[in-house]
Amino acid sequence: MKYRIIAIPFILALLMAGFSGCGTKEAKPETEAEEAGEQQEEAVYTESVVCDDEASQGEMAFTEVVQEDADGYRLQIIRHNSFAFTNLCKLFSPAGRMLLIASGCQECGSLGGYWIDYDSRGRAVKVCSTETCYDLEFLNEKGGEAVRQIRRLLSDSKRAESEVRYDIVRDSTGTVVRIGNVSVPFGYKGRFYVKEWGPFWESDLSGGKLALFAVLEKEETAGISYVNYLYADNHLVAELACWNGTFIKARTYNRFGSMVKQYDDRDVDIHYVTFFDFDEEPKWYVDK
Repeated sequence: MKYRIIAIPFILALLMAGFSGCGTKEAKPETEAEEAGEQQEEAVYTESVVCDDEASQGEMAFTEVVQEDADGYRLQIIRHNSFAFTNLCKLFSPAGRMLLIASGCQECGSLGGYWIDYDSRGRAVKVCSTETCYDLEFLNEKGGEAVRQIRRLLSDSKRAESEVRYDIVRDSTGTVVRIGNVSVPFGYKGRFYVKEWGPFWESDLSGGKLALFAVLEKEETAGISYVNYLYADNHLVAELACWNGTFIKARTYNRFGSMVKQYDDRDVDIHYVTFFDFDEEPKWYVDK
C-alpha cells in the first residue's frame, strides 16, 4: 500500500475498534427511554477501529468464511489459499461491533491481535493486545462451534493480567486527546486504527503481525510545511514531512528511538518499511 494515512470513520481502526472488559462498568441510564435510546444508537453507530489492507479483501488467493452462533455473534475468517491454516479472524457482536481482530497460523499454534471495548455510544475506549497459544484447528469447526471457541478465547484474554492496554481518552467534546501513551498536542488531531504491519500472508510459518497505529495530524495545513507523526503500539516509528497537505518524505525510527532511514519516495509504503526499520540497531550514520 502506498503511503496513505486513511481517514477512518470511527467504529481501532487491525485498525486505530468498551475495551472496558479490563474492568469498569458503564453507568446505567436513568429511564427506560434513555436505555432504549442507547440501544438504538449502539445498533446505528460503532467507531471504526480497523484499517483493512487490500490483500484481505476478496482476491482469488483468499477465502472468506463467516459463521454465526445462536447468540448472534459473527466470526469472519479470511484464509490464505496458498498457506495452510494462515488466518485473519474478526469477531463481531450482535450489534456489529468488532470485538476481536487476530491473526495466526497452525504451524506456530498461536493467535495474536487486539480486542476492543466500547462505551454506550459505540466509541472505542480501550484496545488491548493479546497473544495466546491455541490449536487453530478450531477455526475449521462448523455450525457456530468456531464462534463459541473464539468467544471463549476472548473471555480468557480479558481475564489475563498480561494484556497490554491502550486507553482511548477523550475530552468533554468527545475529541481524542490520548491514545495509549501518545498524547495529542495542541494544533494536532489524533487518529488510531489497527492494521497489518509489515509482511502479511507471506508464509505458513507466520500469521502476520497487527499493530495499533496512532497518527498525530496537523490541523491547519494550508500553505505551510509541517510534520505528522506515526506511532505503532506506543512507539514513534515515523515522522511524515508534508507541505500544504501533501506528503513529501519520511524519517523512520527503531525501538530505541534512534533515527534509521529517510525515504524521499512519496509512494513509500510506510506501514511496511517501518516494520523492518523498527528492529534496526542504532548506528552512527543514517541510510538514505
